[in-house]
Amino acid sequence: MRYEDYKSVDEKWVKSIPAHWDMIRLKGIFQDRKERNNPIVTDFILSLTANQGVVPVAEKKDVGGNKPKEDLTLYNVAHANDLLVNCMNVVAGSAGVSKWMGAISPVYYALFPRDENACNVWYYHRIFRLITFQRSLLGLGKGILMHESSTGKLNTVRMRISMDYLNNVLLPVPPRAEQDQIVRYLDWQLSKINGMIASKRKQINLLQEHLRYSINRAVTHGINGEELVDSGVYWLGDIPKNWDTIKIKWLFDEDNTRNDEGVEELLTFSRKKGLIPFSEASDKEPSASDLTKYRVVRPGQLLENRMQAWSGMFICVTRDGCVSPDYSVFNPSAERYVNVKFYEYVFRNPLQVEQFANASRGVGSGFNRLYTPAFGAIYTVYPPQEEQDAIVEYLDGIQQRYKEAIEKIEEEIECLHDMRDRLVSDVITGQIDVRNVEIPEYELIEETDDESDEEQESEEMDEEQED
Repeated sequence: MRYEDYKSVDEKWVKSIPAHWDMIRLKGIFQDRKERNNPIVTDFILSLTANQGVVPVAEKKDVGGNKPKEDLTLYNVAHANDLLVNCMNVVAGSAGVSKWMGAISPVYYALFPRDENACNVWYYHRIFRLITFQRSLLGLGKGILMHESSTGKLNTVRMRISMDYLNNVLLPVPPRAEQDQIVRYLDWQLSKINGMIASKRKQINLLQEHLRYSINRAVTHGINGEELVDSGVYWLGDIPKNWDTIKIKWLFDEDNTRNDEGVEELLTFSRKKGLIPFSEASDKEPSASDLTKYRVVRPGQLLENRMQAWSGMFICVTRDGCVSPDYSVFNPSAERYVNVKFYEYVFRNPLQVEQFANASRGVGSGFNRLYTPAFGAIYTVYPPQEEQDAIVEYLDGIQQRYKEAIEKIEEEIECLHDMRDRLVSDVITGQIDVRNVEIPEYELIEETDDESDEEQESEEMDEEQED
């Protein structure tokens, strides 16, 4: 399915296009609307993210950025079918077609066709979503704060591309009928791929649910089918007959050793990656230049994120280093046997986590801390030594098996991502001729990639656009 003739083009992201297509600068295809919301014509605020596209601000997932401004005259106006581009994050794919008229941040360009009869905005939306096209824009931006995700996608914090630079970017221009067919074809083919990706994500979610159930059951009911009796702790319920309950303070002692010499490696606790060097989690320098006040951690200790204890942020330390003073570090008691890894599993159990949440204090969700006295006063389970060890061995084993199964599915998803990206690139640039392909009826399935933990959006309302 190739076109008969091609011509070469000298662009980083495309080397040839069908001979009857043109290459035209963006300013010859689109205009920047530059319509101010002053006087106010709409109070319907829109948001743009790389993952969600254009959505009402109320539907935006929490991926960072500033809160909407109260003064609606600070916004610009977008119309339905405008192609919105975030000048601060276009290299990360922050572009989308608006379904609504609404108010938008001044850092968004609202592009509309100079000739609607010659331009399908959805075709050009696909171009802006291409990773190869995004990378071709890197030399145009001001600012370099970015990182690359596991999928090869660039996530940027601040890399502004002015409209002057963007206007001179060369874009392919197929005949309008071919643009329409390309959009229809890609919607059809990508729906099939997106459906397969969604199905595999459901498999991952099911595996994760099964794993959580296995862990939660093991740390409350054991793994040997022991007789259960009332624990005497109302929220804990029944536990194995040979287990005890005990206050956490009898199991762990807080360790306040500080990094006095300033030589320890700075670590950070990530829910997804565990306890890792700070340098692997951020390109930024540590917020505190003097690390001598930081807490030292050693293998075999228990680390608690005090501000996230209500969500089960505990981990058994496996490496030397130092952590923020806002963490709590605990040594296992010298008076009784404590398998710290066992209690990592226990302290992530929903029943236990609920007690941590109830005991946390602060000014609101996300700012509550679980202080050591309150933490120590909470009851937990205390199995015999051999059972603590056996449960850890059992859970480590099944966790590894589930991890391997999930990683295999994630590899399959990555292959589908690659297939999707190659297909879009080949069709958008005319390497595949879809003019005569008959499009059947199909269910439209949108892309549902979720990289919210890595995505960083910028909506700097105080900054004006460059002309």
